[in-house]
Amino acid sequence: MKRQIKAYILAGAIAITPVCSMIAPAMSTAALTINAKPTSVTIPKGVIAVGETMRIDFKWSTGAVPDNIRFSSHDDDIATVDQDGLITGVDTGITEIYVDIDSIGKSYTFTVTVSDKVQPNYEYSLYQLGQGMKLKAGDTLVDNGASVAKTVNLLNEKDEYDVIFMSEEPYTMQTDAIVAGLDGIVLYIIPLADGFRYTDITQLKEGDIIDTDTYLVTHDYVVNNSIHPVFLKNYYKKYIGEGKIRVKSIDHESKRAELEAFNEDTVSIKGDANGDGVFGIADAVTFNKWLLGDPSAVIADWKTLDYNDDGVLDTFDLITMRKILIIGEMEARPSAMIVDYTITEDPLTGWGSEYSVRVIDNFGVAHTADINESDFAYLRDQNNAASWWKDNGELVIQRGEASALVTEHEDLKSVNALTGKARELGSADWQNWDMSITDYGEQILYLFEPAESGYVYDYTPLLAAFVGDECGWADDAQAQETISMMMDKGYYASSSILKTYRRMINDTTE
Repeated sequence: MKRQIKAYILAGAIAITPVCSMIAPAMSTAALTINAKPTSVTIPKGVIAVGETMRIDFKWSTGAVPDNIRFSSHDDDIATVDQDGLITGVDTGITEIYVDIDSIGKSYTFTVTVSDKVQPNYEYSLYQLGQGMKLKAGDTLVDNGASVAKTVNLLNEKDEYDVIFMSEEPYTMQTDAIVAGLDGIVLYIIPLADGFRYTDITQLKEGDIIDTDTYLVTHDYVVNNSIHPVFLKNYYKKYIGEGKIRVKSIDHESKRAELEAFNEDTVSIKGDANGDGVFGIADAVTFNKWLLGDPSAVIADWKTLDYNDDGVLDTFDLITMRKILIIGEMEARPSAMIVDYTITEDPLTGWGSEYSVRVIDNFGVAHTADINESDFAYLRDQNNAASWWKDNGELVIQRGEASALVTEHEDLKSVNALTGKARELGSADWQNWDMSITDYGEQILYLFEPAESGYVYDYTPLLAAFVGDECGWADDAQAQETISMMMDKGYYASSSILKTYRRMINDTTE
């Protein structure tokens, strides 16, 4: 259409009047919609167990995901599928699962076998995942909004994490794995597969050296004042320092640990408990406190104290330390022998009797063996004790049930010191206690006089104290002080007997 215009010149102005005007077409206000297309539609696996579920996985191009997807099963008696694409194994057999996307004319078919010979996989909501929980390859993780966790950090072979944003879509585990811990909104998962080696902090103790070629799984422990559910290999140098890494301190109850780096060229001294570079009495004191649970006692390097090379620090290692450090000898020898008769009560059989011999050696180890009533009666006479020991003593030391009894250094020194004067005590005057406790049994304390031959069976047991139908001990201040200590500590007789005796003496004095 041609536009006709008439022009008028009025008072120096030009006016243009259109004969007809052009009307522009109206623009549509409807939004432009881009529909997404599936780039892949898959199922995690072709074989599932009866009762197991798995979800059909969709990958989409950019755009709006169609909402008219239809799911169906050829045989619902074998496997079903709901309208969210969740397949459930019902009974053994083979069936087909159909996926139809009508809006784009696409269809997919999957063959699913349901078997009773496979381990099932499961679908887990994030809130169901707890520390230490194991996952299997094929398990599916979904975010239903109930968990604080929104992201999964999955450890990979590059000493890094694959970050999975759970709000986007479910995730299917590719390998077996374990949940290491939760830090804020991030859930940490570590694979259980070749190429991944771990050290679990719950199995560590003070002095342990950590293999820095392993990932340290710290769970919810506070390590060096920070929380990293998994210590990556590069974290050791980044957060702890150069060199080897060891546990400086750890408290499993409060879940706190401190790691330290140390020079790998440093030579560890055997028995150096406190890490001062010198092996001495102070190390025995530190080690003993540590065994007793004293929080102030810190072991510098536990391997220097593992004398038995069994990977465990216990009282037997402390005893071996004493052999080398305190006593200055390596061979066990008898220090004291307790001949025991105990009256027992059983609700079914009534009253009974137990007889035993307990030998305390120079390292504080008790060797206990059962004896019969005739042996006990024989040993009540000091004149018979030497011959009985010559025939049976070595067997008691070698085959008796061993247990660490005298663990305090000063106590052990006191008991061993008496063996040096056993002959003197054996011939000393006897101080009787004016009391009798036969109803509670009897306990006879012998001290050993060392033999020049050095053989255990040549040692001579000499009477030092007796508790039972008669009560008494050698009239010697040092002996009475040590025997009182042994009763107080439960090494010999009963502390209640000693308290009764002391009360009786006090009443008499008053």
